[in-house]
Amino acid sequence: MSKSKSTIPLISTNTGERSFLCGFIARSLLLVRIERHERAVDITIKDNGKGFDMEKTRANGGGFGLLGIAERARILDGEFHVHSTAGQGTIISIKLPTN
Repeated sequence: MSKSKSTIPLISTNTGERSFLCGFIARSLLLVRIERHERAVDITIKDNGKGFDMEKTRANGGGFGLLGIAERARILDGEFHVHSTAGQGTIISIKLPTN
């Protein structure tokens, strides 16, 4: 099976019906990329929002949405990674096997 790519740029402000995409996070660009490979599907979600300090978020009892995504990826024998820094955007990577 050949590799196929789909990139869906979603440009939105934090108003109106599109605000659900990133909840309360202020950002002007949201990029979703889905790549299908022979044995896996890679999903990357990237924004240029405020970002966050992952350790502080966990210490303050937050991050349940990310924990839910991680749990679902684990159940499907997949991988889940988040890279975010306060003052910068966030990148979420999910890799799920297709078999």
